[in-house]
Amino acid sequence: MKNLFFLFLLSSIAYSCSNPAGSGANTTSADSTQKDTAAAQPAPTSKLESLSWFIGRWTQVEGPDLVSYEAWERSSPTLYRGKSWTLYHTDTVHVETIDLLQEGEDIYYIPTVPENNGPVRFKMTQTQGKSVIFENPEHDFPQTISYEAKGDTMLLAKISGAREGKVVTKEFPLKRVPN
Repeated sequence: MKNLFFLFLLSSIAYSCSNPAGSGANTTSADSTQKDTAAAQPAPTSKLESLSWFIGRWTQVEGPDLVSYEAWERSSPTLYRGKSWTLYHTDTVHVETIDLLQEGEDIYYIPTVPENNGPVRFKMTQTQGKSVIFENPEHDFPQTISYEAKGDTMLLAKISGAREGKVVTKEFPLKRVPN
């Protein structure tokens, strides 16, 4: 919300600085009305905003002593930051950080896990409603990562790809953690 207000404020300042009416130039009423209408429109949102349903905390109970978590927050209009971790009893047995990054018109899912030598980029290849697919055919496993929101309280994450000559898919049904 603060970012939208800031963008609106910047567009208002830019409009007032470029308005010839304030500089003593002659303008017609139609010109003034057209410019007022343009300035009153909200600033465009980023393409990443279509994935705002990621934002929040999610959990999956995988067994009596095994629980996974995923948490997402908006860092900027073009960056969402996520973290995923799994606890066995009270020990952390897996952790990864994830960036959802918009670069130009493209969106990338970029996980960083200890097993890899740095972050791996998966490009968004499909999106429809509250479903999205990211792919990196050059990565060893997975090659595909997908998410689908099932209402407001469920998020189904999937990883898939070829492993030892077979297609392998693993699903992670996540439930939203109430605030």
